[in-house]
Amino acid sequence: MVTLLKSLWKDESGQATVEYALVIGLAAVGVSAAIILFRGQVAALWATLGAKITAQGADF
Repeated sequence: MVTLLKSLWKDESGQATVEYALVIGLAAVGVSAAIILFRGQVAALWATLGAKITAQGADF
């Protein structure tokens, strides 16, 4: 039993996959936080762009 535990402890075969999953999870949390923090500014930016596009469309 002790030998099995030691071999499992030293086994690094799935380590890269776990690290990638952690990085992707951290990036997802960061993007979610940025969306929540800047949602007002992003909404205002889209509204401004939409108004400018609409105004340009009226000129055609």
